[in-house]
Amino acid sequence: MTTKKECTLCFKESKDFQVIEENIREILDVLLLKIDFSLNEDYVICERCADSIYTFSEFKSACLYLENRMLPSSEL
Repeated sequence: MTTKKECTLCFKESKDFQVIEENIREILDVLLLKIDFSLNEDYVICERCADSIYTFSEFKSACLYLENRMLPSSEL
């Protein structure tokens, strides 16, 4: 029997989901997505949202890296 759950981010039902663990919580925090995890310990995200989160995280890291390379440390 397959259980469907609702994605915490897009609110769509999915059979393919993963529990939001600490590594994903840290990425959500860096991306400024504030979720109150104290309300429920079974927050899940669908595969599509998980892929998007990792893509956005890589993009933000690349932007910060380039910003640090282009601007002298005295301007930051």
